[in-house]
Amino acid sequence: MSNEVAAAKVYASVRRTGNFTLSVKPPLCLEQLCPKAKPNVINIHFVPHSHMDIASHNTFEVNLRKATAILNSVSGELLKNKKRMFSMTEVAFLKNWYESSSEVFRIIFRKFIAEGRVELVNGGIVMNDEASTHYSDILDQMTLGMRWINSTFGACALPRAVWQLDPYGHSREQAALFAQMGFDGLFLGRVHHLERRWRGNQDALEFVWHADEKLEWEIFTSILPHRYSPPGMVNFREYFLTAPQPLDSPSDEFQADPMKALLSLGLLALATFYFSPFSLLTACFNIHPGLIDFLSRHSLILHDLKDRLLSFRAAQSNAEFLTNFDEFLHFKAPQPLDSPSDEFQADPMKTGRGYQTQQRIVMFGDDFAYTNATVWYSQMDMLIDTINSMNGSHYYAFYSTPECYLRSVHEQWFRRKKGPSESALSYSGDFMPYSDRNFEWWTGYYSNRPQLKYHIRQASNFLQVCRQVTALLNVMEDSKIQKLGELKAFKSVEAYNYFISGWKKSLSIKLLRDHRIIVVTEASGVASVHVRLSCCVHDRRAGVSSAPFELRLSLIVTPLFFAFVPRSGCMLGAELQRWRPIWVRLVEQHGRLSYEHKSIYVNYRHNASSLSRLPSTTGTSSSEVVADFTHRISTALDGCEEIVAKAIDNLATISTNRVLLPKFCRKLNQSECPPSESLERFYVTVYNPQSVMVKTHVRFPVATSGYRVVNDQKAFVPSEIIPIQHALFHIPERNSTSFHDLVFLATVPPLGVSTFLVQRFRGATFLRQQIKATERVLSAGTDYILKNKWYSVAVDSSSCLLKRVSLLGQNQHVSLEQSFAGYSSEYGHVLFAPKEAKAEEFRANATCRLVTSTIVQEVHQWFTPWLSQVIRLYVDQDYIEFDWIAGPIPTTPPSKLGYDVVTRFKSNLTNYGVFYTDSNGKQTMPRAANATRPWDASDKNKRERQLVQSNYYPVVSWIYVRDRKRQLQMSVLPDRPQGGTAYQPGTIELMIHRRFMGHDGKGVMQSLNDLGVDRKGLVVRGRHLLHLGRMDVAAVRVRQLANALVMAPVLAFSEGISPQTRTIETRNFRGLGAALPHGVQLLTLQQHEPKRVLFRLEYMQPAIVPRETPMADVAVPLHALMSTYETTNVREVTLTASQWLDEQPEQFEWNVTVASGRRRGHAPRRSGDAFDHDKGAIIKAHMAVGEIRTFIADLVLPK
Repeated sequence: MSNEVAAAKVYASVRRTGNFTLSVKPPLCLEQLCPKAKPNVINIHFVPHSHMDIASHNTFEVNLRKATAILNSVSGELLKNKKRMFSMTEVAFLKNWYESSSEVFRIIFRKFIAEGRVELVNGGIVMNDEASTHYSDILDQMTLGMRWINSTFGACALPRAVWQLDPYGHSREQAALFAQMGFDGLFLGRVHHLERRWRGNQDALEFVWHADEKLEWEIFTSILPHRYSPPGMVNFREYFLTAPQPLDSPSDEFQADPMKALLSLGLLALATFYFSPFSLLTACFNIHPGLIDFLSRHSLILHDLKDRLLSFRAAQSNAEFLTNFDEFLHFKAPQPLDSPSDEFQADPMKTGRGYQTQQRIVMFGDDFAYTNATVWYSQMDMLIDTINSMNGSHYYAFYSTPECYLRSVHEQWFRRKKGPSESALSYSGDFMPYSDRNFEWWTGYYSNRPQLKYHIRQASNFLQVCRQVTALLNVMEDSKIQKLGELKAFKSVEAYNYFISGWKKSLSIKLLRDHRIIVVTEASGVASVHVRLSCCVHDRRAGVSSAPFELRLSLIVTPLFFAFVPRSGCMLGAELQRWRPIWVRLVEQHGRLSYEHKSIYVNYRHNASSLSRLPSTTGTSSSEVVADFTHRISTALDGCEEIVAKAIDNLATISTNRVLLPKFCRKLNQSECPPSESLERFYVTVYNPQSVMVKTHVRFPVATSGYRVVNDQKAFVPSEIIPIQHALFHIPERNSTSFHDLVFLATVPPLGVSTFLVQRFRGATFLRQQIKATERVLSAGTDYILKNKWYSVAVDSSSCLLKRVSLLGQNQHVSLEQSFAGYSSEYGHVLFAPKEAKAEEFRANATCRLVTSTIVQEVHQWFTPWLSQVIRLYVDQDYIEFDWIAGPIPTTPPSKLGYDVVTRFKSNLTNYGVFYTDSNGKQTMPRAANATRPWDASDKNKRERQLVQSNYYPVVSWIYVRDRKRQLQMSVLPDRPQGGTAYQPGTIELMIHRRFMGHDGKGVMQSLNDLGVDRKGLVVRGRHLLHLGRMDVAAVRVRQLANALVMAPVLAFSEGISPQTRTIETRNFRGLGAALPHGVQLLTLQQHEPKRVLFRLEYMQPAIVPRETPMADVAVPLHALMSTYETTNVREVTLTASQWLDEQPEQFEWNVTVASGRRRGHAPRRSGDAFDHDKGAIIKAHMAVGEIRTFIADLVLPK
């Protein structure tokens, strides 16, 4: 019976009997739907799943087709047996499959969800990487996925368990976020192989992870015994268990006894042959043609073979099965089948050592498994039946899910026998870096593909701007809305909505392929609307009609109109006949989502072109996938740019005669900007996405000198013309003839804009006013000093290297040398595997020149033809900027060695081997060079501990060293995620670029050799900010600088005039209402729905370890956050905004006592909030340091 037929029968039964409901209350979900474990036996939880990378080897579109086949196949198998279960992770695939499935399959899948037979794990769009992802992007992608689950399947479907099966190491902040999201438990896949063994010996493969000691966030954590695959004894290949015979060497055994040969080949389920053409089997699986012909002529043998296979399995002795389960459940390497474990025979209950309870989880899945789910489920059915039918067996097997496993463990956790390993059941570190075997450290990918990591960081920044401006304009007066045009785009989680208001307003939208159109009213009422489509449209109620198609409707219920656009180029027209606001919602049929494995997703909808991303990629995808991602990100940004351009035009001008909207220059990183280079008169608008006032140096290329900058008060702004570094001229992608940048200081209000008029003048009077930087080459034997009010920076003229930094006003002098080096390697991609422990330094032939002005001072350095840098000191900034250009990295013939290129900051600070890195840009983790941990304390591991690659850690936002005697801290902040270390005394090292000709056998099996547009290699430009100062000041300042890099100001350029006028009236705009308390930021601001907004507040944790945090709690008034409206009826929601916080089910408590004797609860209690008790709304929010709180509020115009 086909899956469609089975689905249709179930659907018909549901319609006939009415025995189907989705109204399952969240508190009942776990208690009533999970299978019951048995006491006094080892309960084996079979967890079927499929690990579906969003895009690694193949693009998203290719993997989507695979995921569709998997979900179709699994759905059919679940219909056959009510005991079967399945766990699904990737919402990106599920959303596409569900929305493109028939209504029958949707109803059946909702039934599976309601019955607990399909469990959604994680809940995010993707299973993100933990090493290189910023916490704000983790929140974004989890919010998008969880909200879709709740809106589609209800609150009962929201995950309570989360697993991270394939990230290359696990961060503490990721666990803290999961705990705050309300998850009961976390499952880990990849843990250092020695730590896994040590924890197994300590019976501590399950423990409580204290992920945020300051806020007391903790989560129960389980390390999976076999990651996400079945145990080694079970071969669940979907076609054959053993290698086939070569085509030219037929088996004599087959000729003598075909049936015996079939059994020896290990064919699994004969349903395989119904889904796979024999020609495919012959070509792809090397099967003898005689066997294929034999099967095709004797179809009855299929059924007999299945029976004989079952008998063959059942005939295995109980002892052999029990021996196999030693491998099934044990954390160690399995025993050979002919050498059963003596320990197991003596005490079977000890099997599976490493865990505290009698529950065992066994993962049954693999990469894109279950394309033929019949094979998997038939084998699992067989194993379950065999285990449970054994006389005197100490095992009980059944289908389960991660959530159900957690419940069973929780029920036994309080009754477990406590032993000497109890301290190992409480953990507060992280699981970085990762190694799967001796001398192989997965630390190279932290720095993979720096160009893609930067692209994602910039796109993430722009997405926040896009969300903010749409929210700021949400309920402004009608005149403000109309200034955006009659068609105004708003962002929502699920779709873009186009809003029209007024009398007889109309809209015209060009539709691309695969859109659904839903016209809904803002409120109930009666109105007439004409809807016209200029191409053939399929209406699910009216059938197919020929173009043009016109439909007159009454706006009484929603949705009132539904259609499917089968091809691109359609035009939708709607005219409103009565004064009733309407919304036209465009929702893609197939989603058009683009994602990268553990890294990025682009929620791309045609016409609206929204961008929602999970940035900071691993960079471990194939080059084809990377190219596809880059294209999709750029395409998705187009839509956001149009929205932001209209909003900035509205916010920055009082009256306008503009005929052209502002434009954005995405290639400013390579000093390329067509508007500023071609126009002699233009406006520059600076938008600040931070919730504090920002002073930033605006810098962009211009054609020549002689420019004047004027602010909105018509005041002259000091500016300078600075020569750009020569290496930029050789970037193949650069399409510019500019040799200079224009630089000036801009002060921008929080969530606001400042606009400047830039105009070129040729008169001699103005040219004398224009300040131009001077250039000169250093004289040998003299040091040159770059100086502002914070630092005096000495540069050695002989070596052209940074020599010393003096802290003015503190009488402190730090010897500091910055240089570049490279580790030669044959391969990389995932691993960092240098051939030599010592890196080759690139300093022998360094040359330099000086550029001085009153705004900025620079030292331009050249180290090799492919490596250069500018050391930059602004007169009014308390950091030193290092602007580097690297590439194309040479490959050394004939060995074809590649390089891991690093930058080093070598100081005389005494840090005693201790340094600090961030965790996903939020927490700070203490590190120790050559650290000895409990699981690698033996002397035989000493050599490996001293390797540079074993001392590398992910750096998303900062890395620093401290000299506690001098109370000084040196911090370096990258502009994108990188790998870093401080394994040498007083020295910070960061990897900036990589290139190899060979691969390391991990992941996609490709060399890391991106060639760029000229096919010679990739050129990358980046920045590091260095802050040097007192430890107490640096703790707060480093976090502020890191935030400024993630939420950087956005520049918009516009000519802004019509032929009839030469000027426009500009203004500064402040979007933030009342100032927030010091350290509190508006992390998220986005439209939730019409006249409602979703916002997150964060009390930023300084860049120090939690126990050193001196900051007190604060109270934040919520009614006057924005200048454009008041927030009312404020209610708190979960961190992912998927439930009201007071309706979220309680998390499990695990009864762990820490050294202080204080028992940790599952979540901190909130106190100190001020309420409007009549409305149940929060007026003032009480916040602790490091806390993030999420709210939804109604919006009203200020009185």
